[in-house]
Amino acid sequence: MASLLDLPPELLLQTCTDLLPPFAHGSIQHIANTPANRALFVPLSNLSRTCPVLRQLAQQMLYRRPLPARCHFVNFVLTLCQRPDLAQKVQVLNLDVPWDTDPRPIIPPQDVAIFDQALARCERARIEFEVSLFRQSGKWPKPRVFSPTQWVEYMPLITLSALALAQITNVVRLEVGGFGRKLCYFCCAPGSLPRLAELHVKHRDEEKKARGNLDRMDELLEATPALRVFAICQMGNFSVLPRHDNIVEVRLTDNNLDGPSLERIMGQFKNLQIFSYQAAQYPRFNEQQASPWDVFRALLMRAATLRHVSISFRSIEVEPLHRSCAMASLKDMLVLESLQVDVNGVFVGNDFRPATLVGGLPPSVYSVRFKNMGEDFLQEILQLAEKAPGGFPNLRDVAFDGLEEESWVTVRRAFAAVGVETHVDTASIADGSPAWISAIMRSTKNQAISGV
Repeated sequence: MASLLDLPPELLLQTCTDLLPPFAHGSIQHIANTPANRALFVPLSNLSRTCPVLRQLAQQMLYRRPLPARCHFVNFVLTLCQRPDLAQKVQVLNLDVPWDTDPRPIIPPQDVAIFDQALARCERARIEFEVSLFRQSGKWPKPRVFSPTQWVEYMPLITLSALALAQITNVVRLEVGGFGRKLCYFCCAPGSLPRLAELHVKHRDEEKKARGNLDRMDELLEATPALRVFAICQMGNFSVLPRHDNIVEVRLTDNNLDGPSLERIMGQFKNLQIFSYQAAQYPRFNEQQASPWDVFRALLMRAATLRHVSISFRSIEVEPLHRSCAMASLKDMLVLESLQVDVNGVFVGNDFRPATLVGGLPPSVYSVRFKNMGEDFLQEILQLAEKAPGGFPNLRDVAFDGLEEESWVTVRRAFAAVGVETHVDTASIADGSPAWISAIMRSTKNQAISGV
């Protein structure tokens, strides 16, 4: 070991770097917190135990995107509270994990004292939350109490998660959940997460089998002035949403949002450029869930900024739409470059008579992808090819699925004649896929550079 420590610091640093798994090298993408992924950190973790010098180097790398096991969550938060140097290294963290384990660990009094001190340092720690969530009957930890009518849980997951957020002020990508209860953001002071660029929120009350809401998101959004990507999964309606001018991308997945909630998103995120919307698995277009017309009307509020839009209503068994529920025309969108939508949002009636493709697209569109289409729409597709040169001069990429082989050959020839690339289907395009949107953005950028 003495000879190893005689090596230059840069070589020791490179040794630790080489032991990192590939996804830990600067990536901020989602990595599942699984035993298999945690095992990839074992070699570096073992090296960190050999001596203080290597421990210091390795720990800084291990905490860039930590994947703590469920049973180690309390110790993980404890380390963040005790070691601000390591907490400042955290760049990617997933707090959307069911940390409660069975058997639940007993938290010793000395650790309770450390957590109490950390809470006291939080500028906006609310005493009423601390009392109701962090303690019960004035003592913590409290023994587990089982009875025929109630189960008292002593492990304060919400408060520990809030404490973790309060320590990692350099985090760049964050995934959080509501744990089926009140969302855990009460320790976030305004501007306290100045580097956070991607925020992914998932909230579902498993006990009530209901989607959560965003009414408790104020503090977290106010804490993230540099936020650019806001992804929301399994959220219901909300009444209040703070304004945020730096957000350029919103992803809504498996949601039951109504029209007013979508309008609040468009109204509060003034510079929105990328919007992905995926309805709940079985959409019912009524007062509780936005219809295609509601979704597209909301899009028109950002006609001057939206460039990439992906809309999916998922279920092919959706009830036939009344014409008043079908998508509104997007002709007034000023800078829209790419549009992906399924026919559930475009066509209406039991016979799925088209509401017209050509009449609903803006002249600026570069890429159009329609899912779940069939032979009934062949004439609409061919009309789009016919109108492309004059009506859609920027159109370079189209994709349709559900056509017979003979019809597909006809469609491909029609678009090839006007210089438009075609794709057989959209099966490889995930709903609201950031990868698809990124590919379109790269393609349009290359076209601009080449002068096409």
